[in-house]
Amino acid sequence: MRRVMITGIGAVTPVGLDAEQSWQSMKSGKSGIGHISLFDSGEFDVKIAGEVTGWEPADHISAKDVRRRDRYQLLAHTAIQQAMQSAGLDADTMPDPYRVGVMVGSSIGGMTSFSEQLHRIDADGPRRMAPFGIPSFMTTTGSSMGSVSIGAMGASYIVTSACATGSDCIGNAFDRVRMGRADVMLAGAARLNRYSRHRI
Repeated sequence: MRRVMITGIGAVTPVGLDAEQSWQSMKSGKSGIGHISLFDSGEFDVKIAGEVTGWEPADHISAKDVRRRDRYQLLAHTAIQQAMQSAGLDADTMPDPYRVGVMVGSSIGGMTSFSEQLHRIDADGPRRMAPFGIPSFMTTTGSSMGSVSIGAMGASYIVTSACATGSDCIGNAFDRVRMGRADVMLAGAARLNRYSRHRI
C-alpha cells in the first residue's frame, strides 16, 4: 500500500474565505454565528446560523454557472480551486487526468434549488421547472462540477452520511490513493442547510 499525503487545502467557511483565514479565526476564538441573512427567518424560532459572508461567487466562476448552480456547488467549486492552488496543481502540472478524482460530498444537496423547483411545479406545473433544476440540487454535483472544472477524469462520486459526509469522502479518497486506484483525489464536503422560502 502507498503512503498518502495532503498537499493542498481549500475552505470557504463562516469564519474565513480560505483555509488560512478560517484557521486563524478559529485559533483566536472568532465565532461565525450571526443573524440569518440568506432568507427571511421571521417565522422560525431560530434566527441565527453560521453563514458564509463577504464571498461573491462571481469572483470565482462564470456568471452563467452562477445562474445555473446552487450555492453549495459554488462554495465547493471555490474550495476546490483553492485546494488546487495550494497543492500547486494546474492544467500543466496535473498528472494523468484518468488518475485524478473528486469526492466532494453534501449531506443534503442543494435545498435552495430543490425548494425553488418544487414551488415552480406547485404553482405553474411541471413544464415550468428549470432545465438545470435537477443538476442544481443533486448531492453528487459538487463532485461532478469540480471534476469538470479541473479536468479530472477519474472517480467522481460521494458518500452521503449526514454530518459525517465530509469525513467519509476524505476517508474513501484516502483509500483510493493508498490502494493505487488514483494518484490525486480532491475530497471534502460542502453544506448548505436551508429551509424553503416558500410554502409548498
